[in-house]
Amino acid sequence: MIDKKKCAGCYNDFYNYNTDGGCWSRGSAKIIWRIKIGVDERPPYKKRKVRVPSCWRGQRTIAIDPEKSLAKDGYWKS
Repeated sequence: MIDKKKCAGCYNDFYNYNTDGGCWSRGSAKIIWRIKIGVDERPPYKKRKVRVPSCWRGQRTIAIDPEKSLAKDGYWKS
């Protein structure tokens, strides 16, 4: 089980502190690389990859797989 500090910014992080047992996804989550982009951000993007739980879901933020994007040198450029 991952440390709940890694869940910061996740929509479901509320459950880690307010429900017995915490978030239901944390037990099977893995730490993976993602690029976080706000839904209101306009290109061009210059973002670094960050490590987040595989179940991480942000509010008004998407976390895309850098391997399936236009990632070069750890940044996503459009």
